[in-house]
Amino acid sequence: MTETTDDVERADLDRLAAGLVRAAGPRLLSLVAYGDGRQLMAVLDRADLPLMQRLAAPFRGRWREVGAEPFVVTRSELARLADVFPLRLWHVKRSHVLLHGGDVVSGVVIEPAHLRLRLEQALRNRLLRLRRHLVLTGADARSLVPVLVGSAHALEIELAALASLEDAPRDLGLDALLAELRALEHGESQSDPLDLCGRLMEGLERTIEAADRLAVD
Repeated sequence: MTETTDDVERADLDRLAAGLVRAAGPRLLSLVAYGDGRQLMAVLDRADLPLMQRLAAPFRGRWREVGAEPFVVTRSELARLADVFPLRLWHVKRSHVLLHGGDVVSGVVIEPAHLRLRLEQALRNRLLRLRRHLVLTGADARSLVPVLVGSAHALEIELAALASLEDAPRDLGLDALLAELRALEHGESQSDPLDLCGRLMEGLERTIEAADRLAVD
């Protein structure tokens, strides 16, 4: 994660962190921002209802407007989450910025086999949802735009995670497509969304095949 993003600056993150520290006190063991800066992981001693209610207040106002996404875990469950949410925790480890407390994220061990399996599942789900959308909407080009943009953000993370695995293919021919999808997000693309969708489906099929063939212990 960079020090600034389109929506969130480090000063904003520091203000939110201060509000969460006031709300949780010493029970907030660690707070990190990751991804685009709107995603935050809070590590607590316990996650009881009264504390969840106190943590809600700092997320009002600007943070609700920019779509801040809290990921609240306890210290005791953090390591056990790695086998069921390996991709999420890989992304946190890769991109996090420490805002408060200790860096408990860097020490989380993610098994390559768990990450490979989750990647294949995520990629297959993405392709199946895209097919479902096309059938239900009659391949309406306008309705495809937010679907394509959302897929691009997630696919960038998934491709980076796949590349981190030993013996993974380094070039699946998706760089140009991802650049066009980013341009589409900013209204700068002249490409037909249906053409982009077809290319995305082909790219997903190639990536799924690569993930499926990958032998990871």
